[in-house]
Amino acid sequence: MKRKQAKLSPPSGWQLDPKTLKTEKVQYWRKGVMMTLFTKSHAQHLVETGRAFVISDQAIGLLENGMKQG
Repeated sequence: MKRKQAKLSPPSGWQLDPKTLKTEKVQYWRKGVMMTLFTKSHAQHLVETGRAFVISDQAIGLLENGMKQG
């Protein structure tokens, strides 16, 4: 059976706004798997530096070369 390739797409404008994060602990997702929990300030830093994008007010995801993964 062939594996489905992940679709890459750029994040929307609101997904690059670190102020969107509201919870003190933020989930970090990578290719459909929750990897760990970060503090809100660390998660905001990852979004600010372009290494992550906002999925919801309590989760961020991996950004590679400016594209959302998975």
